[in-house]
Amino acid sequence: MFLNIVQDFWSRRWNLTASANLKDAVYWPVLQLLDAHNDRNGFETWKRMVAGLMVFIVSGIMHEVYTHSAANIVIMTLRRHSVRYLHVATISQLLIMLVIGS
Repeated sequence: MFLNIVQDFWSRRWNLTASANLKDAVYWPVLQLLDAHNDRNGFETWKRMVAGLMVFIVSGIMHEVYTHSAANIVIMTLRRHSVRYLHVATISQLLIMLVIGS
């Protein structure tokens, strides 16, 4: 049941929200910046690829920050309860396994 709720949230709600926000915050501004600095036509595909790459990079950074932050929260909580010798990578892997359901 938990995985169904996570899957529903991830596939139907979060991806649509994140996609719309990244498009508004990164894709269109980068595309407008490239249009302002390049007056020649015929580079539409190149401009869209660069804007898409920027969205991909920002999304990757956001995923890294979220995963690292969540892992640190789990580590701090476990350390309060006397669980030691955990690393951020181990917690990150556990969180990813929980979300994927492996």
